[in-house]
Amino acid sequence: MFEKAFGKFKREAYSEEADPYAIYSWEACAHVISLLMERLKSTGEYELALKVARLPFNPSLDNPKLGQTWLFPLFRDSLIQSSDLSNYFIMRDGKLTAAEWDINHGLIHAAARQRPIIYMK
Repeated sequence: MFEKAFGKFKREAYSEEADPYAIYSWEACAHVISLLMERLKSTGEYELALKVARLPFNPSLDNPKLGQTWLFPLFRDSLIQSSDLSNYFIMRDGKLTAAEWDINHGLIHAAARQRPIIYMK
């Protein structure tokens, strides 16, 4: 269910370009949380900002395992959580995503596409 909403159909990796609404799903679930935390911090509502910050990631769990601390569904994927960086540049449609970054400087999604672990860091 979540895979299709975030642009993973018959691919091994996610891409916000796979579906017209995938980019909006990423915005709603990842970026809005950051913006809301920033706004709450600027108004001095630190406790509420921490509660919002713990929606996708909560390291304060008792005896947490890596898969349990991430509450955001995409980051719970075992393939994403693996620390093997040998697949850092993943092939997509015969081209390296790094080449896409060279074409689209400043487009963050081009750098992090198919490597959601970058968002996690």
